[in-house]
Amino acid sequence: MAGRKPKPQALRLLQGNPGKRPINTREPKPQRGMPGCPAHLDRIGKSLWRELSTELDRMEVLTLADRRALEQLCDTYALYRKARKELDDGLTYESTTEDGATLRRRKPEVPIVAECSKRMRALMTDFGLTPASRAKVSIAGTEPVDPFEEFLARGSRGREQSEPDTKE
Repeated sequence: MAGRKPKPQALRLLQGNPGKRPINTREPKPQRGMPGCPAHLDRIGKSLWRELSTELDRMEVLTLADRRALEQLCDTYALYRKARKELDDGLTYESTTEDGATLRRRKPEVPIVAECSKRMRALMTDFGLTPASRAKVSIAGTEPVDPFEEFLARGSRGREQSEPDTKE
């Protein structure tokens, strides 16, 4: 039995390691950055590459080692879009058998769209691009600010500046 995929160390640290399992301190740490777009991607794939690489870099999750996974996501999306376009006029087609009977058959693009959807979902989850996967990740150093604490801090700063010095 395969079990669950192990989570990367950074993800376990960000989520708080609730299971208290040992954390791999020797996990590789790839260099952050935006990898270059592969030349073989078609127009749709390159467009998605630009969009996703910018967004993933802004989210601070993209590394140079992610090039192949991002390439696979963009390539799968391009294939999905092409197959999906073929389904604009319906999911089936008619064919005639040797004896003259008419059959309605499913277009070959139907399973292609379904398989691409599964692959894209898995890859998007790996990058934190779905709401559920994003909810499990937080960026280090972005502690939420308590509005009441901020109010108290501003109030005490204002009092310190306006109170006269009575020591003498």
